[in-house]
Order: sequence, then structure tokens, then C-alpha cells
Amino acid sequence: MLVLDTGAEIEDVFLGPADHMARFDPERVFAEFNAKQAIVDAYEAGLETGAATDYLQGLCKAIAWLAVVYADHADYRESWRPS
Repeated sequence: MLVLDTGAEIEDVFLGPADHMARFDPERVFAEFNAKQAIVDAYEAGLETGAATDYLQGLCKAIAWLAVVYADHADYRESWRPS
């Protein structure tokens, strides 16, 4: 539901392809996919050794990959970028 400045409420409606693209930007969708694929890859690499340090490193990589999707945000720090 959308609430206007006047206080009026408008039901959330689907306005077609333009509305869909505004809500689900293709670049963001691809970035999300790539980040999640990298997380799976890091997880599988950690499974190969089973060492606790590998799991911790995998978690750190997962967090970095989740954050990289927002690299275009003003508050994103380059130090967060996955290596």
C-alpha cells in the first residue's frame, strides 16, 4: 500500500514491465545472483578441508559478497569488497 503526503492510501498495483524493472533492477538481480553463487563456492571450498578456520573465512567471504551488491551505495566501503 502506498500512502501519499496527503494521507490518502492507494492499493499497491502492478503497472507492467516498467514497474517490474523499477522494483527488480536487472543489474541488481545479476549482482545478487553472482554474490550468492560466490557464497556457495566459498562454502563448498570450506567443506573440502573441514577446518574451523575455513568456515570462519567462508563466513567472512559470505558477508563481503552480500555487501558487494550495495557497492553503488554512498556508505559502501571499498575495504569490504571481496578479494
